[in-house]
Amino acid sequence: MLPKTFCILPFSQMTIVNDGKAQLCCRTDLNPVSEGRCLSLHWATCEQIWNSDYLRSVRSQMLAGEKIPDCSQCYSTEADGGTSLRQIMNTQAEQLWRVSGEEGILDKATAIVREGGKAPPPSALHLWLGNLCNLKCRMCSPMFSSQIAADPIQAQWFGDRIRAEILLPVYLDEVKYTGLGELTRRGEKLTRPVKRGKVTISLPANGAAIDLIEISGWKNCHQPCYLSVMAGKRAIARQLLSDGQWQIAIKLAPTEEAISSLELSLHFLHLLQPQSLLSNYQGEQICSWGLQPCIDIDNLRIVSQKKSDKGQEREILSRTPENPQWSSNEKLVFEEILAHPESLNLLLFAGGEPLIHPMFPAILKKLIDTDHAGHISLYISTNGTVYNRRLSEMLKQFLSVELAFSVEGIGQLQEYIRYPSRWEKIARNIFAFQKDHISLSVRPTAQAYNIFGILDLVRWCQENGLRFCLDSIVWSPKFLSLDLLPQVLIDEAFQDWQQFLASECDQDNRWHLETVIAALQRPRPDSEELMTLQGDFIEFTNDIDRSRGQSLALACPRLYNRLVANGFDFTDKYRFF
Repeated sequence: MLPKTFCILPFSQMTIVNDGKAQLCCRTDLNPVSEGRCLSLHWATCEQIWNSDYLRSVRSQMLAGEKIPDCSQCYSTEADGGTSLRQIMNTQAEQLWRVSGEEGILDKATAIVREGGKAPPPSALHLWLGNLCNLKCRMCSPMFSSQIAADPIQAQWFGDRIRAEILLPVYLDEVKYTGLGELTRRGEKLTRPVKRGKVTISLPANGAAIDLIEISGWKNCHQPCYLSVMAGKRAIARQLLSDGQWQIAIKLAPTEEAISSLELSLHFLHLLQPQSLLSNYQGEQICSWGLQPCIDIDNLRIVSQKKSDKGQEREILSRTPENPQWSSNEKLVFEEILAHPESLNLLLFAGGEPLIHPMFPAILKKLIDTDHAGHISLYISTNGTVYNRRLSEMLKQFLSVELAFSVEGIGQLQEYIRYPSRWEKIARNIFAFQKDHISLSVRPTAQAYNIFGILDLVRWCQENGLRFCLDSIVWSPKFLSLDLLPQVLIDEAFQDWQQFLASECDQDNRWHLETVIAALQRPRPDSEELMTLQGDFIEFTNDIDRSRGQSLALACPRLYNRLVANGFDFTDKYRFF
């Protein structure tokens, strides 16, 4: 029997997300750390990632029945009574590995662990082909949509992650560090302790000028001290650190000299130290002030200057700096990521919108031309805005295909959440692929906006003979999740879903409807967090409504009326207007 924590994915599937970083799967937003460094295509090869210390350890731990911290979302879903991705993928393990029964799965996993966790080339790849997209969905972010990255309002809600590089607490290759201790964990956060009064971080020059520097951490003593930040020989910031959590943001003015080769030094200075030493930023005496500052750093992020409002920004640090994103690098894609097509049984695509990414048809054509399409199944997440007959003909040459349409509701609800999509065009494209005999499914993401509208979409699917799946729940941003809803709305939605389950749902679909019902029953946030989530929801909704000429009251009248009846006041509350 397989251990209760076993998941086939770390043994069989490599997941590369939009920014080139590796993840265990699409259900975690945590970037794995191996030997103190983040796993990313920008500074590691596929082989180095696939058989890193981290993944080999995960495989061994899973086979031993141990829980993996990065798998917490699946554990939470299962504890709530829902069906997790771990459970879903384990049902496909025989297909992924071409083995028979649990005994065959266990034998293959055991053989891998006996080799120190080193696995043969992955039989599945989940590729997130950059953030190129033609929509700006409300629950999405600049990381996954180029349209949101260019939106002056929505982008501010999620931070500019496209041009950002996180230098701490996880070390990056090609960056030199001094003055820091070993990577540790403080609660859910990774941190690095400051071991000397002076910390240095040196980046190689690549021509990407720095626009913003953010640093945060934890001070666990009452000893007062300053943080002085130097870029080369230039002092760019100085701040007294508060006890507990502290943070500093340094915005470099456009008139300042651009920082391209960053020599960053952080000086932690005792408040009672003589003024002569405090003013001597470059003196070695700063490093010998003798008192341990008891300071950890949990984040150091730099953001490059934006070159234009259009086009993709290149990575600040990369072994392929000539390309803006890993998915635009043909050599990396075809000679490294797809180096072993003979081992592949499953290829999953996401984005952005993969159907408009030029690398997507190039990959399909390469696999067809090299006679590998016949043993590879495809799973493609799409927003439904694209259809062409030529694509259908290419898809038919693969072993099997599932086009997974991300649709949030019917009519105005869909257009409100996934702006600027048009419901009639989405429906027309779904029926066109259906007519071409392409296997497809409709897969909404349950969230606050559509909790009263998804069942109308489900009924529409049933009327039109379309398969649907409801196993996706919004976890982030949390202020759009089910958690922000007042208990009375949760109870009302719960009754709707229970009634549908009892009277309209067939047996094959019960498991994923029960996942939504389980999410409605999970523990509620405390009153303080709930107030914050609801305030964020109101301001975000108003900001996006105003910027797009939309209205929650018109698109989601039932939700809006229930919220107002339960004390939500949407009047003149904005964040970025």
